[in-house]
Amino acid sequence: MDDLRTTLSTFTPDDRKEFGRFIQRQRRKQKGRMDSHLYELLLHQKEYTTEELLARLYPEEPNAVAYYALRKRLMRHLTDYLLLRQRQQDPTAASSVRGLLTLAQYLFEAGIPRLAWSTLRKAEKLACQNEQYELLNTVYNLQITQAGSKYADDLNDIIRRRHLNKKAADEEERANIADSLIRQRLRAARVKGRAGESFDGILQEVLREYDLQEAFARRPALLYRLMSIARSAMLVRRDFLSFAPFVMRCYHLMEKRHGFLPAHREAQTGLLYMIAHALYRTRRFRESVEYVERLRILLEDGPRTLAAAMRPRYTFLLAANYAFLRRNAESIRLLEEVLRTPLSPRDQLTARLGWAFTISPKASFRKLTRPLLPLAAPTTGASRKWA
Repeated sequence: MDDLRTTLSTFTPDDRKEFGRFIQRQRRKQKGRMDSHLYELLLHQKEYTTEELLARLYPEEPNAVAYYALRKRLMRHLTDYLLLRQRQQDPTAASSVRGLLTLAQYLFEAGIPRLAWSTLRKAEKLACQNEQYELLNTVYNLQITQAGSKYADDLNDIIRRRHLNKKAADEEERANIADSLIRQRLRAARVKGRAGESFDGILQEVLREYDLQEAFARRPALLYRLMSIARSAMLVRRDFLSFAPFVMRCYHLMEKRHGFLPAHREAQTGLLYMIAHALYRTRRFRESVEYVERLRILLEDGPRTLAAAMRPRYTFLLAANYAFLRRNAESIRLLEEVLRTPLSPRDQLTARLGWAFTISPKASFRKLTRPLLPLAAPTTGASRKWA
């Protein structure tokens, strides 16, 4: 199988058009036209062999050396495109810090140390505010390298800040290891049919092994990851009655003792959604609606990308709560509104099924199935007539 074709096949139709335009902007005379030609061939419904691609690209005289150079160039275009897209779509401050770092490095190389140091200080401030410890370590290392400049901060102060950040970065790395270990051991326990009973023991053992008990109690991002693992274990044994008060207690203790900063917005919204969903599963519908409302208000004040990503999920949950509270009209209105927005195929199916189950039982079969019909395109004349 052609790996480059496999990668390109993961693109949505819109991504394919956008990447095609990106190649057009990069192209240079004949080489650029060949890039686009190869891209079109790789997207073709038929999977061409290497020999067929050579024959189509170089009909007069197949040139394997030029072909593989062309593939490398197309792969570079693909990498550049994905980096640019990530920079544009990244809802966190990480991409902004990376951009400032790149600018600072360029300014040092261009011989403008005053402006370079000013840019580095902006990168440091942004990384500190958003707890980007790994990037902050890169900032400090560059500051240390350029400490000979008359515009530099005091070297001893830079080293002190770097050591403090190193502790936080090391804690983050240990949390990553613990996260993977807990999930791996839970999978092994699940195979033996002991996932639910083993969770508490596995959790305590790993946190103690990596000295993370305190970290999860004061770092919202780490707490959210831990609650995600706990939620997975509770789903296995369907123990929402225990999970709901557990996650609520952890959330409110974090809120009271340490609070949530703008940098914790993603973790905070994730925790609120977990609480609302657990309350819904335990039939505490009014309380679930209250937490969904808190989630909605928080998202309105946050990044648009995060709000757009979360909106379908909390809308479906709110509509389900309304249905059980006998507020069917509001539930249907919510689902019909979200169906008018761009949705993934999975979210479209969820919304349409929710609409079908919420609408009045007195509705006709035709009205009940109307929102489901677009999910299955008819393939025969008879099926078209039935629809």
